[in-house]
Amino acid sequence: MKPDARRARKLLHAHVLETGATAARWLERQLNDPYVARARREGFRSRSAFKLAEIDLELRGEGEMLGTRQSGLAQFKVARLPEDAELLERARMRARTLLDEDPALRAPEHALIEAAVHAAYGADALEPIPA
Repeated sequence: MKPDARRARKLLHAHVLETGATAARWLERQLNDPYVARARREGFRSRSAFKLAEIDLELRGEGEMLGTRQSGLAQFKVARLPEDAELLERARMRARTLLDEDPALRAPEHALIEAAVHAAYGADALEPIPA
């Protein structure tokens, strides 16, 4: 934890101790809430962005892996959201690196991926989606 963050946490904790037990319980929940920690890491002002995204996912369902569809039944299930969010983020970053290095998936080691994408989504699936 950065020195400024440590100092701010100590000041907040001292203030809470002065204001009573209810505030202390609130602070304890805030400090242990994974959504609050993630919001802080990613620069959001509150945890609500993640909670709203979770509710939206429950209501509308997952979109396509490739393409523009926002909801409906998934063609195949590869993960449980939001439980696998961290794993999916790592996979997304790896896929982004792979596509940055070989956008058309022409490298021999990417032939199976290219074939699977073409079989599932058609020959133009790797073309950019027009704005």
